[in-house]
Amino acid sequence: LAQSMGAAGLGTLLQKAEDDLKTAGDQIEMAAETGDVVLMRGASHVVISVAGSVGGVRLQRQAEALNRLAHIEELAAAAVAPAAAAGRGPALR
Repeated sequence: LAQSMGAAGLGTLLQKAEDDLKTAGDQIEMAAETGDVVLMRGASHVVISVAGSVGGVRLQRQAEALNRLAHIEELAAAAVAPAAAAGRGPALR
């Protein structure tokens, strides 16, 4: 990668990856605090992509697990919401 991009290009790529991971990390933290599964899903997807592009396999796998959990929570909320709206059960966040 360094050969094809050159040192400056690689430095730019790594700085962009660091910035994107910081932003996504802040969003994951906010999503965890507020229960925003849509934000969690989106931010974890960014981590999956960025970590994968720079060889961060362990981080990528952790983000994939978090992303799956966000999808499950979102699906559960969607399944419960119609019943809750009809007065047949509690709504999830």
